[in-house]
Amino acid sequence: MTDDELRTPSHCYDTRDAAATALAETVAERLRAALGQRERVNLVVSGGNTPIPFFEALRTKDLAWHRVTITLADERWVAPDDEASNEGLVRKHLLQDKAAAASFMPLVNDAADPISGEGRAHEAVASMPQPFDVVILGSGADGHTASLFPYADQLPAALDRSQPALCRGIYGSKEPAARITLTRRALLASRWIAIHVTGDDKWDALIKADAGHDEQAMPIRVILHQNEVPVDVYWAP
Repeated sequence: MTDDELRTPSHCYDTRDAAATALAETVAERLRAALGQRERVNLVVSGGNTPIPFFEALRTKDLAWHRVTITLADERWVAPDDEASNEGLVRKHLLQDKAAAASFMPLVNDAADPISGEGRAHEAVASMPQPFDVVILGSGADGHTASLFPYADQLPAALDRSQPALCRGIYGSKEPAARITLTRRALLASRWIAIHVTGDDKWDALIKADAGHDEQAMPIRVILHQNEVPVDVYWAP
């Protein structure tokens, strides 16, 4: 594996902690710069196990956290105290220490399912100043990002930028299947995107995605194959 295998700028590290630490420093620098220009800034993060070391490094950084609003790129349609909740993960691992002063905007509401709740989720995200200052995404070995899963029934609508929706209810291939996700339109309304992945399987998936064109097969391509927003990859084995 070499850095130039991927056309997107990539930062490759020997350990996952090193990648997380480097990403946290870059994000903190970008947030500080944004805070020097705007009263409120926004950070979009993703769930799962990969970002935990990043969260724990970022939360100790010195910046005006009380002027930062954090939301999620996607969420399982579960209560915040459910062990599968990304919100719960963020509250446990990111909204601590200095970052405890940040605001959090949840995606889940009290609707019965994500399709019913997508309108209110859209309104919540629309209330945040945009473009987002920083968006952190993961990517799976199947080429999904956020909850934009390959060939999901709701995927075409979530990728359709002619529609104004910032959030879409979606049923994915992983349990719990019911999810809410930021749409392509929302994700690309940002100033900088980092794709944070670990493992050879996910690196290989990014290489495959970079080489192909079918967005329905590997939705991460909508992030890799665009020239509107700078994107960097942070990877470790």
